[in-house]
Amino acid sequence: MGELIGKSSGRTFSARSTYIPDPRWSSLLWHPSITLKVNSTAIRSLEERFTHVRFCNHWANLNELRRGRHENSDHGDRWSGRLRGPHLQAIKEKGLHVKSVLGDFSVSPAHATDDPKEVGPVDLILFTTKTYHTDIAAQAIRQMIGEETVVLSLQNGIDAADRIGAHVGMEHLMGGATWLSAAIEAPGLIGQYSQFRRIVLGEFNGKMTTRLKTIYETLQSTGTTMELSDHILKVLWTKFVFISSVSAIGSLTRVNFGEFRHVPEARVILTEAIGEVAAVAQARGVTLDRDVVDKTLEFIDHSAPTLKPSMQRDVEVGRPSELESLIGIVARLGKQNGVSTPVMRLAYAMLKPGDLKGQGK
Repeated sequence: MGELIGKSSGRTFSARSTYIPDPRWSSLLWHPSITLKVNSTAIRSLEERFTHVRFCNHWANLNELRRGRHENSDHGDRWSGRLRGPHLQAIKEKGLHVKSVLGDFSVSPAHATDDPKEVGPVDLILFTTKTYHTDIAAQAIRQMIGEETVVLSLQNGIDAADRIGAHVGMEHLMGGATWLSAAIEAPGLIGQYSQFRRIVLGEFNGKMTTRLKTIYETLQSTGTTMELSDHILKVLWTKFVFISSVSAIGSLTRVNFGEFRHVPEARVILTEAIGEVAAVAQARGVTLDRDVVDKTLEFIDHSAPTLKPSMQRDVEVGRPSELESLIGIVARLGKQNGVSTPVMRLAYAMLKPGDLKGQGK
């Protein structure tokens, strides 16, 4: 168990790190849990504990957390713990390095423990694993759930909260969505590619609670664009309209945004895919903006041309992907709700064989 200590905007941060391995996949795939303690009279007079359950390729999601800590030499950042596997061993020996379009940084020395019992109950768990590890990670964090623990999922997809809630209780869940492009480039090295770093938070009942405001204020200090929403399901589905459709088209074409978005034939199919996902949301009782298709296309058009969804990156190298949670679920919900989804059904069918191969099935 180690600590990462620093200061930012008058707040003192310390972090203990826990890595929870996933025994089902290769040694390169792990669930890092990062317990953040935040002391701030501006937020609370009591010490708060936060846990991060995530894969290392999502580390850059909150890379601005290091602003004011890693760029100043008087704060003494440090990590300690135990690691296994090439990726984690590299972090243990050389630290965690992030190569970002917003500025490179490192966390070193960095260590971890693979035993969540050593962390104990925490106030906030940022849950950002790949969707295919949701259930096993949710089981693991039960040892870190206290009476008032909040679990904030920042995963892709729209079913994560229900799946996590089945293991820890829905009363602990808070809704959240994040926009970021990042990936593991090598053991101990993370690439963060997008200029955008955005998180939207909201309670599923739409209330502006004290715990919601506290978490918002804490994460706002990281430099990430933070927003609050009283209709988080709308936010989740609006993001899903984007990530689901570009994951389908990108994984099929195997080219980046700039290489498919202005090809007329590909753009027609992309537009149809966006419309299908939006129609499923509508059938599920989630009202999106009337111009959600146009806004999604505009966002894609203004994104960096070199971007690729993380699912596409996994597909291209033959790793297990988030196919079921990003594409398969659209086909299934469309069928259940009487919504035609021919593009998404085709994408799912064509990508399924490769996904099964990636899982070793």
